[in-house]
Amino acid sequence: MPNRIRDEVDPRRPRRTFSFFRPFRRLRKRYYALRRRKMRKHHEKFRHMTVRSTSPWYRLFLLFQKGFHYFRTLVSAVFSFLSPVVFPLLGVGLICGCLWFFSQYSVALAVGVGDEVIGYVENSAQYSRISDLVEARVKQESVAATGEELYLVEAFPTLSYAIVEKDDFTEEQELFSSLYTMASEYTRRSYGLFIDGELVATSKDRSVLDAVVENVLSYYVMDPAEDNLEIINRLEIVKDEYSSSYDLGYSRILDLFKTGPNLRPYTVVKGDTLQSLSQRSGVSVPVLRLINDIPVGRDVLAGQTIFYGKPYVQLTVKNILTVTSAETIPFETEYTYSADYYEGTKKVISQGTEGIYEVLSNNVYVNGLASSTTVVSRTKVKDPVVQKVLIGTKPIAPSGKFIFPLKTYQFISSPFGWRWLRGSRNYHEGLDIAAAYGTPIYAADAGTVIFADWDKYLGWCVKIDHGNGIISIYGHASSLAKTVYAGKKVYQGEVVSYVGSTGNSTGNHLHFALYQKSTGKHLDPQKYL
Repeated sequence: MPNRIRDEVDPRRPRRTFSFFRPFRRLRKRYYALRRRKMRKHHEKFRHMTVRSTSPWYRLFLLFQKGFHYFRTLVSAVFSFLSPVVFPLLGVGLICGCLWFFSQYSVALAVGVGDEVIGYVENSAQYSRISDLVEARVKQESVAATGEELYLVEAFPTLSYAIVEKDDFTEEQELFSSLYTMASEYTRRSYGLFIDGELVATSKDRSVLDAVVENVLSYYVMDPAEDNLEIINRLEIVKDEYSSSYDLGYSRILDLFKTGPNLRPYTVVKGDTLQSLSQRSGVSVPVLRLINDIPVGRDVLAGQTIFYGKPYVQLTVKNILTVTSAETIPFETEYTYSADYYEGTKKVISQGTEGIYEVLSNNVYVNGLASSTTVVSRTKVKDPVVQKVLIGTKPIAPSGKFIFPLKTYQFISSPFGWRWLRGSRNYHEGLDIAAAYGTPIYAADAGTVIFADWDKYLGWCVKIDHGNGIISIYGHASSLAKTVYAGKKVYQGEVVSYVGSTGNSTGNHLHFALYQKSTGKHLDPQKYL
């Protein structure tokens, strides 16, 4: 009846019947409504464009956009239809899977040594019980074998959580056997000290061997602040099973480095040092310190009795010291030539000074003896200053005229010729000019020095050949000028010696004489001055 009335009221309205596709029709209507709305917006945006002006790439984009919308709508519909059935089934499957997993697996403690797992236990109390049994068993066997209670392991087992099958748990007896085997084998082994491949000593405790080596090296230190030690010998500490005869304590191992079969005593005398004793005996300074227990920084004392020789065991140690030193830079000399000064004259106008390099170097010592030096850096801290020297170029040539050889004293105490001396008459071959001790004596004329030495009669004496056949003689000098020597050319007025009373003389004076080579006779100097 209601349907008939509805049909009469609005015969165009279709009769509602149940349909499986009704939800899809609603989705389709909604999709088309949204599509029309977007198309209207699109046309509003591109209403000024024509079909001809639309590019093919834009049409391809629109086609892809439509395909994506269709796919999204289809997926949404399928998900809405299947979700009431699929989700409950997934939940039931998850619960069943969890029940099965916990029935087959369990949380356990993995017992590992290093990277290897040796077993699984249920809890830490079970592991502690097994570990205590192993320790008690190993100590009991150690007491029976060596008389010492030892329990050493290379590394204590670690515990970590793991998920394993319930059938994978390790039996207590099996885990006990594994731990006992490792501990008993390790307890029987010792640490061996090898030097250049030769076994020196062994110890159950590695720290004992390390302490011995550290103590020995302390005697090789040269500079505690900057010393860098390196053992040249091949030194190794190896864990293995060794004969019990090598098992020594700290003191006995150290004595191998401090004692030897042929050590000889020596009483130190005044002036002896470790360095001099090392050079005399051929034993390095570090070994002498080690044998006689002399700390670094101290030396031997007079009256002290020391021992020297070769110990049972000896190390060769290299020391590398970083040292800062100063290195001089030689200065250059700049020469200026002047005709105002005679040849051979050198006058320093400006004194040169050396520069300085700060050198950082690594000095290598082997057993206290210098081996090599490597320069690390060289930094200039002071520049050298050039020295300026004036050199004379004026030729030295005799003038033919002689000047008086003394400037401030001209008293002739004994003239040329016959005279009375000490109660007898003799011929004086020159002039005696009285003057104070140390008065400069000048060359009477330019020439070449042919004699500048000691004469048994004239004492310190200078003879100058003037190139004109005449030789001037200057005797009884207290000393010769430092610049005068045989073969040197001197100019007129150059200092050649200083007044004195050497040789056969009765007081401070200058014996000045002129000798003519052609006649072999002396000339009266007063006629030429």
